[in-house]
Amino acid sequence: MVKQPHYSRRQLAAAGRLARLISQHPEYIHIEVEGHTDERGPDWFNDKLSQDRADSVLEFLVSRGIKRSRLSARGLWQSKPLVERNTEYAWYMNPA
Repeated sequence: MVKQPHYSRRQLAAAGRLARLISQHPEYIHIEVEGHTDERGPDWFNDKLSQDRADSVLEFLVSRGIKRSRLSARGLWQSKPLVERNTEYAWYMNPA
């Protein structure tokens, strides 16, 4: 079972700025939220975790007034990491 995400103040502030940006630009017709993980952990877990992360951000944006019809969420797990490498920095950027 994947735990409910916990967001830092910095992450919440960034998500809030993103919500404001999207709401100020109706010409942004569709926004896809992507969730990522690193290569640590079993594939089934990372697949679910990355989708849960993307869904969580989507729900946050909806809670800030963004229409759900403008959003989609896709978990990419380790198939498309933000940073390609097996290093501490990559793990920080693509947390498991």
